[in-house]
Amino acid sequence: MTAQTLTSTLTLHELKDVLASRPPVVDGRRAGWRGSANEASNLNIQNGVPPVHAPTILAADDFYPQRLAARYYYWEQRKLNDGVARGWFLDAVGVLISEIDGGHLVLWSSHDATLIGTQKGSASASLEHLATGEDAPRAQLSDDSPLEIEEEDVYLWLTSKADRREALTGGVFVNAVEALTTGENTGGRSRTSRRSGTLAGSVDLSRIPFLTAVATESTLGPAAISLAIPNDDDTFDQVAARVWRNSQYRILTGSSHFRGRILEADAKRLEVVQALAYRYIPLIISDRNSDDGWSGTQRDRLVLEKQVELARVFRALALNNPLWDAYVEDHGGDVFAEVSAAELQATPPVD
Repeated sequence: MTAQTLTSTLTLHELKDVLASRPPVVDGRRAGWRGSANEASNLNIQNGVPPVHAPTILAADDFYPQRLAARYYYWEQRKLNDGVARGWFLDAVGVLISEIDGGHLVLWSSHDATLIGTQKGSASASLEHLATGEDAPRAQLSDDSPLEIEEEDVYLWLTSKADRREALTGGVFVNAVEALTTGENTGGRSRTSRRSGTLAGSVDLSRIPFLTAVATESTLGPAAISLAIPNDDDTFDQVAARVWRNSQYRILTGSSHFRGRILEADAKRLEVVQALAYRYIPLIISDRNSDDGWSGTQRDRLVLEKQVELARVFRALALNNPLWDAYVEDHGGDVFAEVSAAELQATPPVD
């Protein structure tokens, strides 16, 4: 899922009508807009014919706003089974559009810039063209969206919440932060090398690789985040996604579940998308920004605590090394007894 903002003078119902006025055409394989239902979609079928159902308006409820659901259908060439010949296959990118202050929130089912890129995407260009009202300024898509997470320390904040079992607003818990990507900082706070890696499994404030990333102030993210959502009967649902700060998300349907509800794969994916976009990503952003217990000083103190903890861990490992006594003798005494001013001021080498 990728979130963008559309600036247009048209209402949702007007957008529905203009998208419906531009259906895909089989002759000449002209791309166009249809509804988001899967019935007779013919996706990924060679020479597939698009469905006839039109874009629809989904009614607002207690949790989600009114939104327009549609798909942009197109044909693309792919290799056939022989690996040589090529054929035309029907494909599509889905979109949910809802009204926000000053425009519309657009949720695409893809990260592909050739489809949704604000500079060259075919689906995004079609939406901009159709969303431009008569005698109105040109509609425009922007990668800025209310789902963009501005705070760089959000992954550390989420890990702290999970580690300490501190609830977010509404009793929502961060179940886990997993598969966290780290950018290794080899040159101090303002200089980061290109080397990066991913910490497999869950991360917490006691795991050595994560401590190392925090202590060296490496860049953190993206990561897989799972949230526990309370129900009225003291049970929890779970929604999970790999979260980037720049309004992109990979929905993890296998790790998401809704108690007492058996959903088909597409319906489950839609439910997770809507839950994240309309409720829980905004909740994370709001709670992070309003967390009075997470000031810059307090965050830096946590980093310092992890630096000290990491130093103690590695000091204990060194002291228990069978070569320690010989090493100390070679270096004329306890190498931990005193740290020179030169060592304190030294900047780690940059690759």
